[in-house]
Amino acid sequence: MKIVSTIFKDLSTIDDLSLLIVTHDEDFANKTDRIITMGDGAIIL
Repeated sequence: MKIVSTIFKDLSTIDDLSLLIVTHDEDFANKTDRIITMGDGAIIL
């Protein structure tokens, strides 16, 4: 999983891309710049 997170981080910083990643893996999510939580199909603020 570390390789995937490194590739995503490189894409977002080096290539100046925005990525939307949907995951249930909290460890992976905690490595991102922003977390948006959803429940029952709606964004939880």
